[in-house]
Amino acid sequence: MKLDQLKTLFGEFDENVRFEHDLKKKNWFNIGGKTKVFFKANNLHELIKFLKKVNNQEKIFTHNNIDFYDDYAHHPTEIKVVLDGVNKVYKVIIRFCSKK
Repeated sequence: MKLDQLKTLFGEFDENVRFEHDLKKKNWFNIGGKTKVFFKANNLHELIKFLKKVNNQEKIFTHNNIDFYDDYAHHPTEIKVVLDGVNKVYKVIIRFCSKK
């Protein structure tokens, strides 16, 4: 997704979202590059709202009228680690259900 599209999509998050943000400023190892979107939620409700807006498919290119997408789907272990982290910070109970 192009930067202007991302700004439109995530514009409602105001100061909590930054575009082309340098990740070096966020860690003491001083490593990382620029990210398209950086979001810092103030609470669990904001995090959920932001994640609902994220589309995990990004169009890479079109060839012979066929669109090719990078489809990043979160691995269940990755989801568990994120939710465990949220649970530690916000002291909430999170129940994860998946459709089969």
